[in-house]
Amino acid sequence: MEKLGYKPNRLIISGSSSENIRQDTFTKAVGIWTNPLKKIITNFYDKYLKLLLTEEKNVLPILSLDACFGAFVFSKENKDFSFLKKTNFYLSQKNIKKEPLFLPKKDLVIFFISFISSILFFIFLSTIKPNLTFPYLLVKTQKLLPSPTIVISPSPTVTPRILVDKQKVRIKVLNGSGVSGKASAVKDILKEKGYQEILTGNADNFDYEKTELSVKKEKTYLISVIEEDLKKYVSSFKIGTLSEKEASDIVIVIGKDFK
Repeated sequence: MEKLGYKPNRLIISGSSSENIRQDTFTKAVGIWTNPLKKIITNFYDKYLKLLLTEEKNVLPILSLDACFGAFVFSKENKDFSFLKKTNFYLSQKNIKKEPLFLPKKDLVIFFISFISSILFFIFLSTIKPNLTFPYLLVKTQKLLPSPTIVISPSPTVTPRILVDKQKVRIKVLNGSGVSGKASAVKDILKEKGYQEILTGNADNFDYEKTELSVKKEKTYLISVIEEDLKKYVSSFKIGTLSEKEASDIVIVIGKDFK
């Protein structure tokens, strides 16, 4: 593919034999990030699988029907594609339950009470004597108060918020602290923050005093995101630049300072 001018982002492993392949070993061997089909279905396409399985007790051998499932997903996301219009690949909607839309009685009662109370309040204001109206009170009060001092404050600086699709960020966590299981613990922390594609392993040694964070040059915006997500566990990182040939977007080497 590289000879033809294509640079693949990742490979999807499917088929019944894919269950016998270690994902991390395969990723390292080919130099391209890989995902098992089962993982992609669980994280991204489970709603399509539910459309095919109308009853939870049914079992779909997805690894044996991966091509059919792929065609189904493609047809659902590209309904106007001319080639698919010529095929007979349709999904029956008869068994899909549709929940009726309604408002709880409690919410309706609260709404009507509030609405009626507002109307009665305004009617009451309109019947008050002229010398007690709100504008009159406002004028009388202003005469008693000193003239206000106008202070012009500078406009606050708005800090732009970086939006990142964390499920697509590829992270490698390496244990350089010497504490057994530290990389797996950090992986769990990152998963709670929304990251999904995480590989773990050991660093070249266990003498790292400070935690290091290396990011590809075109994705330096991820530095502030990772720092915010892990600020509870490490005060600051030693920042480095990651090689473009690296399969991961971020490499974190856990040091002894990581809590």
